Amino acid sequence: MTSNSETAPADNYERQRRILLCKGPFVSTRLAQRNFSGNARPSADVLSVTMQNSATDGFGTVKTIDRSMVFFKKLPADLSDEVLATYEVPQERYLFTFNERADKSIITKELFNKFLAQSPDKDRLKNEHDITPEDSEM
Repeated sequence: MTSNSETAPADNYERQRRILLCKGPFVSTRLAQRNFSGNARPSADVLSVTMQNSATDGFGTVKTIDRSMVFFKKLPADLSDEVLATYEVPQERYLFTFNERADKSIITKELFNKFLAQSPDKDRLKNEHDITPEDSEM
C-alpha cells in the first residue's frame, strides 16, 4: 500500500508531462491515451483527472465537447520557461508539439474543427500560430 502512494505523484507527474507534449493545441483523452504504451495506458477517467489537475496548475483549460473531454493547452507565449520546467519541458519543444497536427486517425478533421471552434484562444491560434479550421463539409 505504501508503494502505491509513493508512486502516485510520480505517475501523475508523468501523465501531466505527456499531456503537455501531445501534438496540437488541444488534447482529447483518446489522443492522450495514445501517448502511452498498451500496458501503461491510463483509463480515460484517470486522464480526465490529470487534465483537470493540469488546468488547476495553470497549464490550460478543460472542456467537454460532445462526449470528449478536451484539454486546451495554454499558448506557448503564455507559459514561461520556469513554469514549463516544472515538468521538464523546454519551451522550444512545447512550441514545436503545440504547432504539430495530431494524427488524423485520432482527431479527424471534423473533431479538429469542432475542438478549434471551442478553443478559448481560437483567434490567437489563428493569428499567432496559423492554426485554422481544416477543409471539410461542414
